[in-house]
Amino acid sequence: MIEKGKISAFQMYVMMYPTILATAILTVPSIPATPGLIFLGLNVPWKAAEINAPK
Repeated sequence: MIEKGKISAFQMYVMMYPTILATAILTVPSIPATPGLIFLGLNVPWKAAEINAPK
């Protein structure tokens, strides 16, 4: 009999795989898009501070 309150490795896999996949689908396109937006003059707030900072 399975103990209460514990999940198996397969159950953890079933929960974690879609979470990681969804995060990757949402995050990966933003990596190459950020320099393109800056090139077009559409400053992304966290990158605009790096580019426009006095040197």
